[in-house]
Amino acid sequence: MVVLGSALLSTEVAATSIVGPPPLINLLRNADHVFIGKVVHVEMVDQDGAQILESDARTGPGRQNTLRLHVVRVEDGLLYSRGTEVPPTEIVVPLWPMWHMSLEQKRRSLGTTSIFIVNGPPWALVSPAGCILNPQRRAEVESTLTLLRELLEGVGASLEGPPPPRTTR
Repeated sequence: MVVLGSALLSTEVAATSIVGPPPLINLLRNADHVFIGKVVHVEMVDQDGAQILESDARTGPGRQNTLRLHVVRVEDGLLYSRGTEVPPTEIVVPLWPMWHMSLEQKRRSLGTTSIFIVNGPPWALVSPAGCILNPQRRAEVESTLTLLRELLEGVGASLEGPPPPRTTR
């Protein structure tokens, strides 16, 4: 426990309540595509794929809803693509359904531009966390991709080759 002023804060947190992002180099190694895109539409669907229109509808444990971002790749925004399957101009990226989030809350991201680290098709974020980055991190992402290429070449592998085996959570 930590005492700050009159507030008592617990330093113990259930491990299942926090999903931290993996290191950027790991995300990039496991990615099929890295691009800069603009969110042009946000939708929520239920387990049957039916669209949910209520702005207070939520995702999270015990719910069967999924938020999906419609993302348009910006000009010169493709930072990396493994193989020949370059993402089309617009893709739909589902978010991890265990995040506690409302449709209205995620609609605030409309019009924002971010770096997306995805696999696909079918399109999916590489990890629940850390795969939608501020575009100001472009130089960091590009330098990490360069470093990753150099490291892989040093052991006779290639970033453009087959991805490492994917694990499920």
